[in-house]
Amino acid sequence: MSLAYKLWRIGNVLTQDDIKGVIRSNPDTILKPGDEPEYFNLNFTISTDNNISLDLRRSSVSKESMFFTKKLGGAGGGIYYLYPNLVLKLTDKQTLASKLSLLTNTLKSSILKFSREENQSLALIIVEFFEMNKEHPVLEMLNEIKGGIFWFWISINGKTLPDLMPEVWNNWFELPVTQLKEAAPGYDSFSGKETIVGFRPEFKIFSYDQYHGSLNHRVRDNFPLSFESAGKIKLAWIYILEKLVFYYKGLEYILLPNLIMDDDESLRQIISRLVKANAMTKGKPKKLQALRTEEKNLLKNLEQLRRPPKGKKKPVAGLNEQIQELEKNCEEMAQTIEKMDTGYITEFKIQADYLAELKNAVTLDFIFTVINRTNLSFEVKGSIEDVMPSRLSLVVNAMREQKINENIELKAKIKNKTYLQDYFNRDELYFVLSKTQKHNGNRILQERLHLARLLLTDAEISMENLMKRFEFNREYDYAHKKRINNGVRDWINYSSTYTQQEQSILSFFQQLNKIKE
Repeated sequence: MSLAYKLWRIGNVLTQDDIKGVIRSNPDTILKPGDEPEYFNLNFTISTDNNISLDLRRSSVSKESMFFTKKLGGAGGGIYYLYPNLVLKLTDKQTLASKLSLLTNTLKSSILKFSREENQSLALIIVEFFEMNKEHPVLEMLNEIKGGIFWFWISINGKTLPDLMPEVWNNWFELPVTQLKEAAPGYDSFSGKETIVGFRPEFKIFSYDQYHGSLNHRVRDNFPLSFESAGKIKLAWIYILEKLVFYYKGLEYILLPNLIMDDDESLRQIISRLVKANAMTKGKPKKLQALRTEEKNLLKNLEQLRRPPKGKKKPVAGLNEQIQELEKNCEEMAQTIEKMDTGYITEFKIQADYLAELKNAVTLDFIFTVINRTNLSFEVKGSIEDVMPSRLSLVVNAMREQKINENIELKAKIKNKTYLQDYFNRDELYFVLSKTQKHNGNRILQERLHLARLLLTDAEISMENLMKRFEFNREYDYAHKKRINNGVRDWINYSSTYTQQEQSILSFFQQLNKIKE
């Protein structure tokens, strides 16, 4: 199934409230304790005969009268929102005047397009006012307002535009895509219905030939989409950008479910559970940091107790019991951290487990991306498609049985564990040691994806390839320097260490039937 089809399926089960929830922004998120925003309202008074005047008001307004949203489109100087209402956090060098274009862009790209006719006339009067009165005294005042947190919005005759023009939201939801001039009768790619086709979702999910603006006529022929289908794809993508983009240990990926059966209610539940899984993954780094801080304090206290008291020859009563108790606490904390600090394959499995009884009804796509949220475009760096949750469980169980660790570690390696990194992440380890990982992000990603595909798909590895990886690890350390001490190769001095770990890796791949015959 194509990515577009999968998005179309998701778009079919999303509600208007789902979309409102993901485009709306909370103005309080940028506030710290004690912060209070300042209010700057460009109020236009427009008479029945279309005379217009502008004044700057400083009075507050209720959240209920505003509809703050995330960016809906545009790029660079063309960014726009649903309504001309902004929450801004400006530096001492930034002025309100520098953000005025965001309001005018929104008038042009949203209000003029989605408001009813009489309100379009009001918006057009304001747009023309801005174009003809760039040095208006009120607008000049905006150059003096710098640094701080602001609510900055346009009102007409004292009313906010969400109050005055509620139809903008409804019309945007109903009309999220535009019709190409090349549109013509045809058959929709997904519904199969005969209708007008020649709409596009306004973000780049197609190949160059299917999407590029100079080839719009081929969009109609190569990928015919009706208004309804293109709209569902766009709304699904907006939802996914907010809810199903996962971040974990340097990976950015979209997690898409593919429902084996045609059941909208099950798909809704699956999406809801994956959203909860994403929240869990996002919260994990903060929890791990807190646990590591607690572990550090426990170890510090343990070291102090073990240190003999100065000037005291007699043992402190109960000291051994205190030390034993702290040692137990340290061990339990280390186990808790080890359990939570998972590698990305195990994290994929934990995310899939949120599907509970629905796991057997889906496969999962992991699409590794670089996303531009401003213009809704993205670059696919790689993907692993149609992964069965049962496959994730199989791999994670095999790692546990063979004592395989998938984390990337340079120092705090766990004893009696064999690390996949020694054989499959050598480029990443080298780049980290040489502090060049930022310049080699794509190579690191491709190296990780190679291992993930090997474990999660039907891919296999030859014995020759595996032996070469064993040999490289024997010969070279993470900095790609020869493992030689006093002229003797390290693997000769500690041969059992190397062979035991190699046997663990071999047994692991054999258990998964990954060795190519």
